[in-house]
Amino acid sequence: MLEYSSAPEPLAEGADGVPAVAVAPRGGVPPALTFAHGVSAQRNVLGYNAHGGLVYSLGRTGIIYSKKAHAQSFHSAHTAPIGTLTVSADGKYAVSGDAAAAVCVWEATSGVAIATLPVAHRGALTALAFSKPGLGATRCASVGAEPGGAASLAVWASPSGAWTDGKKLTSAALTAKTVCFVAFGGEGAAYDLVTGGVGGPGGADVSFWKVKGRNLTSVAGTYGEDVASQPLLCGVAVGPKLVTGTLSGALYVWDGVEGGGISCQESLKGHAAPCAAICATSTGGCVTGGQDGWLKLWDANMLLLNAFELGSPVASIAADLKFTKIAAATVDGALHELVRDSGACVRLLSSHAGGGAAALAPCPADGDKYATCGADGTVRVWSSKAKLELASLDVSYACTALSWMPDGGKLVVGLGGVSGGAFEGKFIVIDGASVSVGNAASGGLSVTTQQHNAKAAVSAMAFAPDGTTLAVGSADMVVYLHAANDGFQLFSIFAEHSSPIRALDFSADAKYVRSACGARELKFFQALDGAKVENLDLVKDADWASETSPFGYTVLGAYPPADAPDGLELTAFGKAPSGDAPTLAVGDAVGGVKLYAFPAFEKGAPSTPLPAPHVGAIAALGFVGSGALLTAGAVDGAIMEWQ
Repeated sequence: MLEYSSAPEPLAEGADGVPAVAVAPRGGVPPALTFAHGVSAQRNVLGYNAHGGLVYSLGRTGIIYSKKAHAQSFHSAHTAPIGTLTVSADGKYAVSGDAAAAVCVWEATSGVAIATLPVAHRGALTALAFSKPGLGATRCASVGAEPGGAASLAVWASPSGAWTDGKKLTSAALTAKTVCFVAFGGEGAAYDLVTGGVGGPGGADVSFWKVKGRNLTSVAGTYGEDVASQPLLCGVAVGPKLVTGTLSGALYVWDGVEGGGISCQESLKGHAAPCAAICATSTGGCVTGGQDGWLKLWDANMLLLNAFELGSPVASIAADLKFTKIAAATVDGALHELVRDSGACVRLLSSHAGGGAAALAPCPADGDKYATCGADGTVRVWSSKAKLELASLDVSYACTALSWMPDGGKLVVGLGGVSGGAFEGKFIVIDGASVSVGNAASGGLSVTTQQHNAKAAVSAMAFAPDGTTLAVGSADMVVYLHAANDGFQLFSIFAEHSSPIRALDFSADAKYVRSACGARELKFFQALDGAKVENLDLVKDADWASETSPFGYTVLGAYPPADAPDGLELTAFGKAPSGDAPTLAVGDAVGGVKLYAFPAFEKGAPSTPLPAPHVGAIAALGFVGSGALLTAGAVDGAIMEWQ
């Protein structure tokens, strides 16, 4: 349960002059997700719809992105992280599978739910495929986990092709150690379905299936004399043949052989690193993506047409219905699109998925702008209204905290990462943070100053409202005070904590600082010299410029009542700008966010929960001037906006 050190004893319930009564829950409809920056870095989660929009997943949410409108719509039926997603060949339907074994069919142009198919697997979905154009979208196949590390294959049918009547046609157990893909056969193929991955003892790397009524039969694919067995990471039908991407990056071509079997007799030089992404094209060929950062285009005879370098390992790829454009999701959480003929490429979306977001800070001088940083070593400045990344800076070292100067002209970023690293505990001052939508192209971010006093990672930062002092909290359990008007020179420290610093807040008059640490201690000291506040009556009625502390009587409502079991770990706190109904937002360790009327004095206070689209903890949250809530994921690296 929640414990305090120093602060709580004198501040008995109600002693701050505010009645200790239950507050009303936040009224009205909870904020809705309006935009999500980032894309899942998993395989098999990308497609095009019939309108040329991109369909993909992020956390528990299916997303449809319109490039023309730079807007998104969402499919929110999943309650667990989506592990695989595919779009029908006509671009009308999407099917997605999650970690709780749910398979959902929805409109690929709107996100509207059509059906949740009956449960056919007992574990997470790992692969999905729609039938090829000749069958319309009347069949779908899924692969899911089973107890004991096994997997199963299910085949689904929709007689109408609209999937309101979807039902399981047949299923079978799989013997492969790991199944990475499932695909339907192309025109003239000797098989209906294929599954592939890592065979292991007693299992084949690739199995070719025939569907006869409600029966499934399979034959194992064999390797030719000059082709080595290795893990098969992806696969797609190219005419009657099957093309698979491999761990080595080579492309294996499978075809029927004399005697009725199916064998790999041809190996093509594909990529210089594992090839885990492949998709078919409407012209009969395919596109492959490798962890070498290259996209390669192949014709129906598997002759190389063109190659384009993205510069980041490719996780998923898709080609539009006319094969004029190709989309690629990369492992850093970015979404790219290139024109097939010219190779012109644009990055549509970005995030911190290369290591997760660590901090988020709305700009105090510009209600539209905010900044984020993450373990991927990047600092990014965004526009809430335009839903755009305005500028970014690659620091090349994990970034763990950040704070704006009150005038919005500079951004200070704390560094962390590998314990004992050369930059551990350093902070940098970035100029050019005044970029906006109008000058984003010409503006940039550059480091002008740096200081290194902390002995471990920077874990929290805050500016005094008057801009004179920067407080830097560290994992070394010390808070460092720097003079912003004197080159950010260190002038004092506060070293009364027994655990790494979690949060820092200045009083509105810039006289005091409150600091919270991992040992659930809440302490107060003077901003002028770092002297501990011994007389807590001095801060009893203080107004605080921010509300990031996880401890204190104004946030007690986020914790369960004393007679209830401990709840989830609470990882992020933030207060909406002052208004008629001030709001406290609290994020937890599994991606959940709840809203409370502020202040929330009693444990177990009424709240309004938001959906939990993030996977993993909420790293940070905040409100921009428009009132929009921003959330940043510590694991998925996504930045989401709620309005």
